[in-house]
Amino acid sequence: MNYDVAIIGAGPCGLAAAARLCEPTPAALFSDAEHNRYWRRFNHKHTLESEWKAKTGRSGSSSRESIDLPPLSVVVLDTNSTEWMAAWKSRFRNLQITHLRSPLFFHPDPRDRDALLGFAHHQERTAELHEIRNVVGKEVSKHSTKKKGNDSGRKKGLPLHLRIDGRDKIDYFTPSARLFEDFCEDIVNKYSLKNIVRQAEVRGVHYEQHDGFVLDTTDGSYLAKILVVAVGARPRVVQQPIPNQMRLLRQKLGGTAPTNVLVVGGGLTSAQIVDILIRRHNVSKVWLLMRGKYKVKHFDVDLEWVSKTRNQRMAMFWTADTDQERLQMLKEARGGGSITPEFDKILKAHAKNGRLSIHPNTVWVDGRTEPEMDLPKMDHVVFATGGTTDLNDLTFLEPLRSQHKIETLGGLPCLSDDMMWNDDVPCFFTGALAGLRLGPGAGNLAGARMGAERIAWKVDELLGRTSANREEVQRDIIGNRFQILEGR
Repeated sequence: MNYDVAIIGAGPCGLAAAARLCEPTPAALFSDAEHNRYWRRFNHKHTLESEWKAKTGRSGSSSRESIDLPPLSVVVLDTNSTEWMAAWKSRFRNLQITHLRSPLFFHPDPRDRDALLGFAHHQERTAELHEIRNVVGKEVSKHSTKKKGNDSGRKKGLPLHLRIDGRDKIDYFTPSARLFEDFCEDIVNKYSLKNIVRQAEVRGVHYEQHDGFVLDTTDGSYLAKILVVAVGARPRVVQQPIPNQMRLLRQKLGGTAPTNVLVVGGGLTSAQIVDILIRRHNVSKVWLLMRGKYKVKHFDVDLEWVSKTRNQRMAMFWTADTDQERLQMLKEARGGGSITPEFDKILKAHAKNGRLSIHPNTVWVDGRTEPEMDLPKMDHVVFATGGTTDLNDLTFLEPLRSQHKIETLGGLPCLSDDMMWNDDVPCFFTGALAGLRLGPGAGNLAGARMGAERIAWKVDELLGRTSANREEVQRDIIGNRFQILEGR
């Protein structure tokens, strides 16, 4: 079983990478307005494809057709299932999550930035879009800025990345979980990705420069020229995966006697678990312990990193002098767990009814709280403390680490600018482990498409699927894009 590319992980980041590798004319990374600015010097020719054709004198419906390239052979290895996003779907079902947290313009489709919005309209399912209230109002529209005077924002020290066009309000909706699942299924069908996922646990990865990668799995050995690691965060040692904990809890809540449950965690998952326990399982009372402050945010990173106008903030991240600086920016942007305004209202309602007691700045150590509290006997403890993103936790990469050393910071690998292990080892990372290259949204849908784009360009180059002229155009465009983002 020999492939051009092997992808480990069939979640949203893995799907984004696989789809992008099959898409010859991507256009989803930037909005229409950003395309107009970035491509202005190309006389408003809006795609790399048209610029490449103009420069080389070629024609044809796609770049791959015009240079007669066969499709890449791709295999996806996933521990959970032979289906795309099986773990993601299981998590949403177990926590009864009805809507995503991310806005509409974050999704895995490489072809169109507005693909998810278009899919909702085409399927006549716009009723499943849930407005993210008070987001556009937190930013400042261009119209409002002009109305107050061109210098009003500057006088108040308003950052450029928080000035948006109020007409973009339509993008600040979240899709239902069912709509998003169907949208991803449409991507799978569009790019013929249905049968490339294999259920197999990767046990070890070896690499030799002339032979490529050898992946030892529970389904035998796979050989690949290129490897893409697209795995998510791992559960902390103290806790089982959330679906396993909820399954055990449902078994224990079969009786009618009053029950007391302790939930440990300060993020959205902990809030969703609390609501399920009280609303569906009729738990008598829940105690929610949070290590830090009780924080309410629309997104798990600050708005300036998530909004459509985040590129200036990302330029600051990309141009930081060291990975240590980037790591610090990651920590500041995420700032620990947070709860959405919607679930903030739900939790406060449960607390008002006496069913919930919230305790920020409190930790659970060896069966007791710090600072110490007088708690009743707990029937069950649920840990929702998030996962760890640490390269050292991926035991299947130990053979590769022993062969080829790599520096890490805070558990994150210090990758090359092309998202590779290093220039000699074509092992790419996307998702949370690529945080030092993709920014605070790396582990979310915000980073999935961006990571896939950067990986795909380098994969085409490594596999000799890019002509010399096209490489020159690509370098020219990328350099121009970064100069604009840096304000040059």
